[in-house]
Amino acid sequence: MISATEKIYTYIKVQDSGNGEFVWKVIGTNGNNGTPQLINYVTQAFTPYTLVGTAIETNPAQTIVGNAASGTTDSGAPLKIGSVFNTAQPTVTTGQRIDNQATARGALIVSPGVDNTPANAWFTKITDGTNTAAIKAASTAPVAADSSQVVSISPNSTMLQGVAAGTAATQSTNVGGVFNTNLPTITNGQGSSIQFDNKGRLIQSIGASNYINNILNTTNLASGATFTSAIIDVLSAPAWVVSVRATQDVTIVINQFSDAAGTLIVETSTFTRLANVPLNTPIKLSGSYAQLVITNNGGASTTSLLAEAWSGVLETLPTSLTNSGNLRVAVLEGGNTTGVFNTTKPTLTNGQTAPLQFNSQGDLQVETTNQKDIIVTGAVGQSILNNNILLSTAGAAGFDTIPTIGGSYQSFYAQVNGSAGISAGQIIFEGSNDNFVSTAIPLQVFDDTVVTGAVINTAQAIAANTVRYFSGKTQYRQIRCRISTAFVGGTVSAITRFSPVAYIPRINNVAVNQSLPTGTNSIGNISTVSSVTTVGSSQNAFNFLATDVASAALTTNTTTAAITPTWGTSYQVSIPVTIVTGTTPTMSVAIQESFDNGTNWFDVYTFPLITAVGVYNSPKVNVKGNRVRYVQTVTGTTPSFTRSVIRIQSNEIVTIQGGIPVITNSTITTGGTSQIATVARVNRNYLEVLNTSAADLWINFNGVNAGINAGFRISAGSSWSPVAGTCPESSVTIFGATTGQTFAISQY
Repeated sequence: MISATEKIYTYIKVQDSGNGEFVWKVIGTNGNNGTPQLINYVTQAFTPYTLVGTAIETNPAQTIVGNAASGTTDSGAPLKIGSVFNTAQPTVTTGQRIDNQATARGALIVSPGVDNTPANAWFTKITDGTNTAAIKAASTAPVAADSSQVVSISPNSTMLQGVAAGTAATQSTNVGGVFNTNLPTITNGQGSSIQFDNKGRLIQSIGASNYINNILNTTNLASGATFTSAIIDVLSAPAWVVSVRATQDVTIVINQFSDAAGTLIVETSTFTRLANVPLNTPIKLSGSYAQLVITNNGGASTTSLLAEAWSGVLETLPTSLTNSGNLRVAVLEGGNTTGVFNTTKPTLTNGQTAPLQFNSQGDLQVETTNQKDIIVTGAVGQSILNNNILLSTAGAAGFDTIPTIGGSYQSFYAQVNGSAGISAGQIIFEGSNDNFVSTAIPLQVFDDTVVTGAVINTAQAIAANTVRYFSGKTQYRQIRCRISTAFVGGTVSAITRFSPVAYIPRINNVAVNQSLPTGTNSIGNISTVSSVTTVGSSQNAFNFLATDVASAALTTNTTTAAITPTWGTSYQVSIPVTIVTGTTPTMSVAIQESFDNGTNWFDVYTFPLITAVGVYNSPKVNVKGNRVRYVQTVTGTTPSFTRSVIRIQSNEIVTIQGGIPVITNSTITTGGTSQIATVARVNRNYLEVLNTSAADLWINFNGVNAGINAGFRISAGSSWSPVAGTCPESSVTIFGATTGQTFAISQY
C-alpha cells in the first residue's frame, strides 16, 4: 500500500526537435486521490538514458531488461523483441532461450525447416519440411534422372531440356526455336523444337508439311567462275523468291528437278543482269527439287555478291506463264521446248528430236523452202586415183544433192586448182543415184574458163599452176569430180558452190560461125558476117573471167594500178596461192574501189590473213565505184607468195540474206591505245565482235577511236552485234587496257 504521504513519479523523455535538448517531464500522483498532475520539468543537454517501463524515483537511469541472459535457461515472461547478427550463429540446446537472428542488414533469418543447423542451412539446402535436397554447385551440369537434384541455379547452366528431336516425347520445356539447314523428319507422337530460318523468323507450315528452304551465298566470284547451290527439297513449297545482286554482269539459272540427284530436269529459268542491277523475282516451283546457279560474266571478280532463295506463302505466276512471264506454247508433244545456239546445226534421223535452234543473238531460226547456196571446200593436196575432190573427206563417195526433205541443189559451180609441179593427171565429173555403188555416169559440164559453148563429158587434164572453172546441172542424186588419172608431181583440189537455182549454161560466145541474113533496118544495110574472130569483154552476156594479176611471186608490198571494170553489176575475187616461202610469212590483200577514176579509194573487202597455199575467195560484191585495185601487204622474213588475182564479173545484183562468216582472231597490240579491229567493208551484212579475254574491251565505228566510255563496252566472254536490220560498213576500232587481250571478229 502506498501511504498518503508517498508519491509515485513517472519520467517521460521528450526530444525537442528545435535545439536538440531533451526535456524531462515529471508527473506525480496525488496520494490522496490518485489524480496525476505535472510536478516539474527539467531541460538538460546530455546524452539521455534509454528508459523503458517504470523507474523508481530514487534510480531513474536504470535500463529495463529481461530476466534471463541470452544463451541461458529461460525464466519469467517473454519480453525481448529485438534480434542480433552473428557471423557464426549460436548453438542452443533444449529449453534455452536465444536472440532472434538477423542478417548483416538486419533482415530476420527464418528457418525453412524444423531447425537451422549448418548442415541444413538455407543457402546449401532446400527442404519442404519433410524432404531435403542439396543445391547443385554452379559448375555442376544437369544430370538426367538425378533424384537429389531439385533445380540448377548455376548462371552458366542450361535449363531442363525436352527430349531430342525425333524421339518419343516425355516432356517439353524448350519454348525457343532452332535453325536447321535440313529440317528434321518426325513421326507420329514425337516432339520437335520450333523451327526458325537463318534470320530467326518462325517457319510456318505450308500445306501438309513444312518445307521452307533457304539459300544464302555472299562469297565473291572470280571472272568466269560459277556458284552452284545444293539441290534443295521443295516438295510442298509453291514458289521461290530468288534475289541476286552482284558488282559484275551475271547469269542466273534456276534449275528444277523431279529427283534429288538432279538428273531429271523439269524446268530451267535463265536471267541475265548487268553489274549492280538486281534480280528479285518469284519463281513458280514445278519440280520437287531446285537449284540456284550463278556465273560471273564480268571481266573481274565481284567485290560484292548476295544470292538468296527462300520459299513461303508467295504470290506465284499463273500456270499458263513461264517463269520469264511468257505464255506457254506447246511446240512438240513430249519434245524439248528449250532452245540452244549451235555453230553447226545438228543432223537428225527419222524419229529424233532436238532443241529449238537459236542464232547467236537468241533469235529463233526457222527454215523455209528457200534453200540457200552452200560452199564446200574439198580436201587439199589430192593425187590418188578415184578420189572425189569435191568433198572435205577424201574418198570415192559423192556429194548428196538432196540432203533434206523439201530441198535440193540443182546446179553447181566448181573451181579446180592445180598445184605447182604437175606433170600428169586428169579429172572427170560423174553422177549416180546409188552413190556410185554400181553406176558412174559421165556428167555434162561446161568449162567456164575458156570461150566455148561445147559440153564436156570426158576427162580433163589439169596443168601445173592453173585454175579451172566448171559448172553444170545436178542431174543425179550424187555427183563427184573423180581423179581419173593419178596426179604426178603435184596435187589437185576444188571449191564448189551448190545452188538450188536451176542451172543456166555459161556459154561465152556463139559456138559456130553463122551468117546473118541481109536486109534493111533503121540503121542501114547489114552485110553478111562471115565469122567472129574475137569478142570483147564488154560484149559478154554471161559471167566474165578477168585475170587482174598474173601468177607471180610477191615479195614486197604492192598496190596494183587502177583497173576499170568492163561489164556487169557485181564481181567476186579469187586469189589462188600456189607457193609460200620464208619465215613466218603473211600476206594481206584488200580490195579497194574509187568513185573518181582512182584519186580517192575506199575499202570494199579485206581477205583473212593468208599464210599458206590455198585458194581464197571473197564474197560477191556490188560494183559501186568506177575503178578497182588490190593492196597487197607481206610480212615476215624473206616472204614470198606465188599468187594470182582473178576477178569474175557478173550481171547479178547481190542481195545477201545470209552467208558463211569469216572469223578473224586477234589481240590488243598496245594496251591503252585504240587500234583497228577490222577495216571498212562495203556490203557487210553480218558483224559480231567477241571478247575472248578476261577484261573489258570497247569498240567504235566511223573512224572514231574506241576507249573507256567511248563506244560499246564488251565484257569478258561476251559479244556485240548490231541490232537487226543494221550493219555498219565502216572500219571498227577496238580498245583494251592491257596488251595481249584477245578478241575475235566474225563477219560476211
